[in-house]
Amino acid sequence: MSLLHKVARFAKSSAGRRAFYEAKRLAQDPRTRRQAKEAFEKIRSRGKGGSAGGPQPPAGH
Repeated sequence: MSLLHKVARFAKSSAGRRAFYEAKRLAQDPRTRRQAKEAFEKIRSRGKGGSAGGPQPPAGH
């Protein structure tokens, strides 16, 4: 069974519908939206070579 088929089956289940409505509710909350935006920005900044992310790997590695 393909992954897409499994996802579609889950989405049609009662648990999938609950997850969808919970995600929709959280997406409408300004605090949750801000947290998600900050998390995405943190992930994006890691690949840019800046120091906005966590610790830098040692030089030469």
